Amino acid sequence: MTKLGLYSAAVPLIIHKGLDEPIRIKLYNINNTVFSAAEMAAITKIAVNYAPTISGVELDPAETINSTDYPAGFDFTTYASTGEIIINLGGVDFTPGRDREAELIVYDTYANGRVIGYLDIKVSTDVAASATLVDPLNSATIVSSPAVGQYRVTGIRLDADKKLVITYDETPVAE
Repeated sequence: MTKLGLYSAAVPLIIHKGLDEPIRIKLYNINNTVFSAAEMAAITKIAVNYAPTISGVELDPAETINSTDYPAGFDFTTYASTGEIIINLGGVDFTPGRDREAELIVYDTYANGRVIGYLDIKVSTDVAASATLVDPLNSATIVSSPAVGQYRVTGIRLDADKKLVITYDETPVAE
């Protein structure tokens, strides 16, 4: 699970359509203090307003998803004591693209909601339909057998920041 604060995200949150990828986000107030447990308890709904730029043109109107319509995508109770929420939007039918300023909106004592931060979101469909989760306790080898036009994986490792790094051949398989 990725863990970050709204003001510390240096890379986009990549949402792979169709996959569960929970992201833990710490919420901050305007004075840069973490949401208290009482503030977290006041939250009634969370929304993400996503307007990707596709080929240089911003999608209009923006796509909005919220915790009322898609409760499986938002959890604002599990880590309430530490001022954190979890978003898991892989099941949302967002338009593929990137929005460097997707609004994160919280509905609490402000009935109409308030934008409390911006997320850099990239929605991707770059996931093989036949992708299979590998059981790490029973697997010693991962075999890369790409089809024509796909790329061969040459290595997988976990870096010092516990981020998965996948390396691959620069040239797609020809035949």
